[in-house]
Amino acid sequence: MERHVYTSTLASVPFADVDAILRDAPVRLFRQRAADNTDPPQTREIQLHAGPIAIHDRFTIELGEFEAHPDGHFSRLHLRCHSDRHHVVLPDVEVALDASDAGDDRTELEIAAHYTPPLGALGALEDAVVGHRAVEEAMTHLMADLRTALEAVHAPADGTAVPTSTIESTAPVVDGDQRLPAAS
Repeated sequence: MERHVYTSTLASVPFADVDAILRDAPVRLFRQRAADNTDPPQTREIQLHAGPIAIHDRFTIELGEFEAHPDGHFSRLHLRCHSDRHHVVLPDVEVALDASDAGDDRTELEIAAHYTPPLGALGALEDAVVGHRAVEEAMTHLMADLRTALEAVHAPADGTAVPTSTIESTAPVVDGDQRLPAAS
Protein backbone atom coordinates (compact mmCIF):
# COMPACT_ATOMS: atom_id res chain seq x y z
CA MET A 1 0.00 0.00 0.00
CA GLU A 2 1.71 3.16 -1.19
CA ARG A 3 1.11 6.35 0.83
CA HIS A 4 1.51 9.94 -0.33
CA VAL A 5 2.50 13.18 1.41
CA TYR A 6 2.25 16.71 0.03
CA THR A 7 3.49 20.01 1.39
CA SER A 8 4.23 23.41 -0.14
CA THR A 9 5.45 26.88 0.69
CA LEU A 10 6.51 30.13 -0.95
CA ALA A 11 10.16 31.23 -0.83
CA SER A 12 11.10 34.88 -1.22
CA VAL A 13 13.65 34.05 -3.90
CA PRO A 14 13.30 34.59 -7.68
CA PHE A 15 12.62 31.37 -9.56
CA ALA A 16 15.71 31.81 -11.78
CA ASP A 17 17.93 31.67 -8.68
CA VAL A 18 16.16 28.61 -7.25
CA ASP A 19 16.32 26.85 -10.61
CA ALA A 20 20.07 27.56 -10.86
CA ILE A 21 20.75 26.19 -7.37
CA LEU A 22 18.64 23.04 -7.87
CA ARG A 23 20.32 22.42 -11.23
CA ASP A 24 23.95 23.31 -10.44
CA ALA A 25 24.55 22.97 -6.70
CA PRO A 26 21.67 21.37 -4.80
CA VAL A 27 24.02 20.05 -2.11
CA ARG A 28 24.30 23.68 -0.89
CA LEU A 29 20.73 23.40 0.39
CA PHE A 30 21.41 20.41 2.62
CA ARG A 31 24.35 21.62 4.69
CA GLN A 32 23.85 21.56 8.44
CA ARG A 33 24.17 25.02 9.99
CA ALA A 34 26.23 23.99 13.05
CA ALA A 35 29.90 24.90 12.68
CA ASP A 36 31.06 21.79 14.55
CA ASN A 37 28.98 19.40 12.44
CA THR A 38 30.97 16.60 10.81
CA ASP A 39 27.99 14.79 9.24
CA PRO A 40 27.78 14.54 5.45
CA PRO A 41 25.90 17.46 3.86
CA GLN A 42 22.80 15.44 3.06
CA THR A 43 22.26 14.12 6.61
CA ARG A 44 19.63 15.72 8.83
CA GLU A 45 18.99 15.32 12.54
CA ILE A 46 15.27 15.47 13.15
CA GLN A 47 12.80 15.07 15.98
CA LEU A 48 9.54 13.39 14.98
CA HIS A 49 6.51 12.54 17.03
CA ALA A 50 5.00 9.06 17.07
CA GLY A 51 1.84 9.97 18.92
CA PRO A 52 2.90 11.56 22.23
CA ILE A 53 6.44 10.14 22.00
CA ALA A 54 9.28 12.24 20.58
CA ILE A 55 11.66 10.22 18.43
CA HIS A 56 15.10 11.54 17.59
CA ASP A 57 16.26 10.27 14.23
CA ARG A 58 18.63 11.12 11.45
CA PHE A 59 17.77 10.76 7.82
CA THR A 60 19.95 10.85 4.77
CA ILE A 61 18.93 12.59 1.56
CA GLU A 62 20.23 11.30 -1.74
CA LEU A 63 20.14 13.73 -4.65
CA GLY A 64 18.50 12.43 -7.80
CA GLU A 65 17.77 13.59 -11.32
CA PHE A 66 17.07 17.26 -12.08
CA GLU A 67 14.37 18.06 -14.63
CA ALA A 68 13.69 21.48 -16.18
CA HIS A 69 10.47 22.27 -18.01
CA PRO A 70 11.11 23.69 -21.49
CA ASP A 71 9.18 26.93 -20.83
CA GLY A 72 11.60 27.84 -18.02
CA HIS A 73 9.00 28.33 -15.27
CA PHE A 74 9.11 24.92 -13.59
CA SER A 75 11.80 22.49 -12.44
CA ARG A 76 11.96 19.29 -10.38
CA LEU A 77 14.67 17.66 -8.29
CA HIS A 78 14.20 14.03 -7.29
CA LEU A 79 15.34 13.04 -3.80
CA ARG A 80 15.36 9.85 -1.76
CA CYS A 81 15.17 10.14 2.03
CA HIS A 82 15.88 7.24 4.34
CA SER A 83 16.01 6.96 8.08
CA ASP A 84 19.30 6.01 9.66
CA ARG A 85 17.73 4.73 12.90
CA HIS A 86 13.95 4.15 12.94
CA HIS A 87 13.01 2.53 9.63
CA VAL A 88 9.54 1.50 10.78
CA VAL A 89 8.52 5.01 11.87
CA LEU A 90 10.27 6.81 8.98
CA PRO A 91 10.53 4.47 5.98
CA ASP A 92 12.38 5.25 2.75
CA VAL A 93 10.58 8.11 1.02
CA GLU A 94 10.80 9.05 -2.67
CA VAL A 95 10.46 12.83 -3.06
CA ALA A 96 9.81 15.11 -6.01
CA LEU A 97 10.79 18.67 -5.06
CA ASP A 98 9.04 20.99 -7.50
CA ALA A 99 9.87 24.66 -7.94
CA SER A 100 7.75 27.02 -10.00
CA ASP A 101 7.68 30.73 -10.68
CA ALA A 102 5.15 32.40 -8.35
CA GLY A 103 5.82 35.94 -9.65
CA ASP A 104 6.95 38.95 -7.62
CA ASP A 105 10.44 37.42 -7.14
CA ARG A 106 8.97 34.44 -5.29
CA THR A 107 9.12 30.71 -5.95
CA GLU A 108 6.55 28.12 -4.99
CA LEU A 109 8.15 24.98 -3.57
CA GLU A 110 6.19 21.74 -3.43
CA ILE A 111 7.06 18.32 -2.12
CA ALA A 112 5.17 15.33 -3.47
CA ALA A 113 6.44 12.26 -1.65
CA HIS A 114 5.47 8.62 -1.62
CA TYR A 115 6.49 5.62 0.42
CA THR A 116 5.42 2.08 1.25
CA PRO A 117 5.16 1.23 4.95
CA PRO A 118 7.49 -1.67 5.83
CA LEU A 119 6.42 -4.96 7.48
CA GLY A 120 3.27 -5.64 5.45
CA ALA A 121 -0.01 -5.58 7.37
CA LEU A 122 1.72 -4.79 10.68
CA GLY A 123 3.52 -1.85 9.06
CA ALA A 124 0.26 -0.62 7.52
CA LEU A 125 -1.31 -0.60 10.99
CA GLU A 126 1.65 1.29 12.49
CA ASP A 127 1.49 3.74 9.58
CA ALA A 128 -2.22 4.35 10.16
CA VAL A 129 -1.69 4.95 13.89
CA VAL A 130 1.48 7.12 13.93
CA GLY A 131 3.76 6.52 10.94
CA HIS A 132 2.01 8.65 8.33
CA ARG A 133 1.99 11.68 10.63
CA ALA A 134 5.72 11.16 11.28
CA VAL A 135 6.45 11.13 7.54
CA GLU A 136 4.30 14.26 7.08
CA GLU A 137 6.23 15.94 9.89
CA ALA A 138 9.58 14.96 8.35
CA MET A 139 8.57 16.37 4.95
CA THR A 140 7.30 19.58 6.57
CA HIS A 141 10.67 19.97 8.35
CA LEU A 142 12.50 19.29 5.08
CA MET A 143 10.42 21.92 3.26
CA ALA A 144 11.06 24.51 5.98
CA ASP A 145 14.81 23.77 5.89
CA LEU A 146 14.88 24.12 2.10
CA ARG A 147 13.04 27.43 2.18
CA THR A 148 15.36 28.78 4.88
CA ALA A 149 18.46 27.61 2.98
CA LEU A 150 17.28 29.13 -0.31
CA GLU A 151 16.48 32.46 1.32
CA ALA A 152 19.85 32.45 3.13
CA VAL A 153 21.74 31.78 -0.11
CA HIS A 154 19.79 34.53 -1.86
CA ALA A 155 20.24 37.19 0.85
CA PRO A 156 23.88 37.63 1.93
CA ALA A 157 24.77 39.09 5.34
CA ASP A 158 24.93 42.67 3.99
CA GLY A 159 21.30 42.44 2.80
CA THR A 160 22.02 42.85 -0.91
CA ALA A 161 20.52 40.40 -3.35
CA VAL A 162 22.80 38.01 -5.22
CA PRO A 163 22.28 38.15 -9.01
CA THR A 164 21.39 34.88 -10.70
CA SER A 165 24.60 34.97 -12.73
CA THR A 166 26.66 35.02 -9.51
CA ILE A 167 24.84 32.00 -8.10
CA GLU A 168 25.30 30.09 -11.34
CA SER A 169 28.97 30.96 -11.80
CA THR A 170 30.09 30.40 -8.20
CA ALA A 171 28.31 27.10 -7.59
CA PRO A 172 30.94 25.05 -5.75
CA VAL A 173 31.91 21.56 -6.74
CA VAL A 174 31.42 19.53 -3.58
CA ASP A 175 32.71 16.04 -2.90
CA GLY A 176 29.79 13.73 -2.27
CA ASP A 177 27.40 15.56 -4.62
CA GLN A 178 26.45 12.20 -6.10
CA ARG A 179 23.19 11.90 -7.92
CA LEU A 180 20.95 8.91 -8.27
CA PRO A 181 20.51 7.41 -11.74
CA ALA A 182 17.46 8.58 -13.65
CA ALA A 183 14.30 6.68 -12.79
CA SER A 184 13.11 4.40 -15.56
